[in-house]
Amino acid sequence: METKYDLLIECCKLSPDDEFIASLINKIDNWDEIINSAYMHGVFPLVYQVLKKFLENNKPLLSQFKYVNLEIAQSNLQMTAELIKLTKLLDKENIPLIGIKGPVLSALLYKDITKRQFSDIDVLLHQEDMHRAVVMLESIGYRSEFSSDFLKNEMLLKVDKDFAISTPDEKINIEFHWKLFSNPQMSKSRIVLFDVENVDIDIHNTHIRTLATDIQLLYLLVHGSKHYWERLEWICDIDRLIRQNSMIDWTVLMERARTMEIEGMVYLGLMISHDLLNTPLHEKILQRISELAVLEKSKKSIICDIRHDKIIEGHSEHVDLKNLYHLSLINETKWKLIKEYLSIFFAIKKWDVFVINLPKRVHWLYYFIRYYRIIKENIFIRK
Repeated sequence: METKYDLLIECCKLSPDDEFIASLINKIDNWDEIINSAYMHGVFPLVYQVLKKFLENNKPLLSQFKYVNLEIAQSNLQMTAELIKLTKLLDKENIPLIGIKGPVLSALLYKDITKRQFSDIDVLLHQEDMHRAVVMLESIGYRSEFSSDFLKNEMLLKVDKDFAISTPDEKINIEFHWKLFSNPQMSKSRIVLFDVENVDIDIHNTHIRTLATDIQLLYLLVHGSKHYWERLEWICDIDRLIRQNSMIDWTVLMERARTMEIEGMVYLGLMISHDLLNTPLHEKILQRISELAVLEKSKKSIICDIRHDKIIEGHSEHVDLKNLYHLSLINETKWKLIKEYLSIFFAIKKWDVFVINLPKRVHWLYYFIRYYRIIKENIFIRK
């Protein structure tokens, strides 16, 4: 397990050590595990690019690697084509779009849409454009699991952040986001997501906007920490983004993290990236990390999970000890931890709203639906 983990990490580095990799390869006795773990961690293209020169004398294994990499490349090309199509469709309706993650990050950070794994398309729209965009796409064959009328439900817009639809053939999933941070975080940050400093990415002669660099970094750090950095691909994104942007204003980022009350999430991600991939960090960041002693325990727990491939497929609503333990790791104060615990039990979630589309005057009934679902999910179903 140690050898496999060390090999994956070394392959993810911007400048891997060939001698070290050669020594690790000699210890590998199960290449299927390497392939599966690289794929599950979303770093297979990076691993393949590094290992292919070492596997030239092992044609069957090299062919196996090539086949998996080709499948990823084909899937990425299909989803990228869909993002371009989507951009043009929404542009005709005067609906501005910001690409996040997926093809945009591949082009932005890896300079090649086939060098980063992704499984769906994520885009950000203005909240007021959501319903119109989904209705327009449904009119030409796109499908959504829930009625687009839910996008008029103020409770859903308040408690959730995205709405999923799929292409007419149901092969590609698209997530329309109307926010990237929680409402309290946004109100404290004064962040403008549709900003003049947003970056234009050229993908196959199509200009697609993405987030300004500092907001992109903040979002990726929060997203990764929410999911406990269970996939190496998220750590690689942080490393590449920082290395390619030497002019990041770390003072502004630190102030935003403080005012948004997400310091634990932000510094945890930076700490893990620095630890695993030798990501260069500003001395101000290193100093602040050293002051937050609780992060060391968090980092060790997360790296332990990475070593043992503890990757969650999907995200359950079960309130279990593992979820509560993870919450304790990313909240640096007891008060924040208490608020997170209370949120698990009492705050309305999107799946409570999707039970029934209630009119605004009876939105209070969602609290009863929430209690019923918590009891059902965590008591009756588990018996």
